[in-house]
Amino acid sequence: MLNFKTVSIEDEVRYDMDIMDEDVKIGYLTLFVCDGIAYMDSLEIFEDYRNKGYGTATIKEFAKKYEGVYICPTNADNEQLYARLGEYVEPNKLPDCYSDLYDNFDAVYFVE
Repeated sequence: MLNFKTVSIEDEVRYDMDIMDEDVKIGYLTLFVCDGIAYMDSLEIFEDYRNKGYGTATIKEFAKKYEGVYICPTNADNEQLYARLGEYVEPNKLPDCYSDLYDNFDAVYFVE
């Protein structure tokens, strides 16, 4: 069973979490929440656990919790993962509430 263990919270905006399967840490993520809008800044599934649906399940879980989540393809592994999400991915820009954290750059928005 997939679950998320919060490691740290910064200003109630940035959440660093371990991704757990039962009691085994299989990866980690950094999630920002601004005005109720989620942006997954990083998602890392450890190599031994890749291609088993954990990354997809993680994105879907947070998309469901926040009624959508922004993600940014940064390399071939990310693009492969996002391609599995198929029709749910829409090109977009990060919302204005993230302007203090990032310049406005291309992102994709996944809605579960």
